Amino acid sequence: MLATPDSSISQIAYQLGYTDPAHFTRGFMAWKGTSPRAWRLACATLQSDAARM
Repeated sequence: MLATPDSSISQIAYQLGYTDPAHFTRGFMAWKGTSPRAWRLACATLQSDAARM
């Protein structure tokens, strides 16, 4: 869901059952060591770099 920018991080958090986007962000940071926003930006950069090759 984060890899595509169709939904906001808040919308994704609610779709996953979180009552507050901050809870999703804290959990994501614990699992991945980065924020959902930073992870999304990194995915976009990787996709952009791959498209240029």
